[in-house]
Amino acid sequence: MSMMSIPHTHEVRYRELSYAQKRAIREQLEASFDWDDGKYAEGVSDHSIGAEVGVGWSLIRYVRERDYGHLAP
Repeated sequence: MSMMSIPHTHEVRYRELSYAQKRAIREQLEASFDWDDGKYAEGVSDHSIGAEVGVGWSLIRYVRERDYGHLAP
């Protein structure tokens, strides 16, 4: 019998975060991402939020794009 492998996608990685980490990501995005303009406040980025929360920036990007939208050009 072979074991089925689940791909290590961003969604899988997000589900593996603690409640506190998920809450911290949401708080940072709520405080610094402007939905109307599609951009971060000055000095804030996926990278800076990831560093502050302690997770990879690509996971921050995934959550932002999924729940808040893409960055404006």
